[in-house]
Amino acid sequence: MDQVVRDVLAAGTNVVYATGGSTTPTSRESVSADDVLAADDVRKVVAQLRGANVATFNGSYIGFIHPDVSYDFRSATDAAAWRTPANYVNPEGIYNGEIGLFESVRFIETPRAKKFADASNGTSTTGTIDVYCTHIMGRQALAKAFSAQDGNGAVPKIVRGNVTDILMRLQPLGWYWLGGYGRFREASLRRIESASSIGSN
Repeated sequence: MDQVVRDVLAAGTNVVYATGGSTTPTSRESVSADDVLAADDVRKVVAQLRGANVATFNGSYIGFIHPDVSYDFRSATDAAAWRTPANYVNPEGIYNGEIGLFESVRFIETPRAKKFADASNGTSTTGTIDVYCTHIMGRQALAKAFSAQDGNGAVPKIVRGNVTDILMRLQPLGWYWLGGYGRFREASLRRIESASSIGSN
């Protein structure tokens, strides 16, 4: 289910590219290995969301970030980045290794965040650089629809298959769901594409 939702979010049309490197990318294929997520990228996206009058979740937007991208983001040491205020105001974030709330975005780390493997060579075509998606969104970014008939509902139901041996060691399990997700308001969803210094490539 996470993958289903992730792929819907990753197809959004509002995308910016990380500015942590020496040059600013203009496409996924031009993301360089040093184009890591910077604090100013988050500020830019928050300004875009506010400019589009996007409602928050109890005062903050939600950001989904890959652990590889989080590593670079938390490692930045300039005064306007995450680490300096975290040192003086909320050192628990450093101790726990979590971003938490930054620039009106509450970050959630997940290894299921979208990664485009070998998507760039740093100039204009595919290569050996992995490109990661960081999704930042407000209310109305995503819609969910599902059937309420025949025992269906908001979440998938577990389906048991036939037992394949008399000791009941091999019993298949699956899930069944009549539903789907879609981007509801495109202006409520932003995607930052970046590289990572600890990416597998």
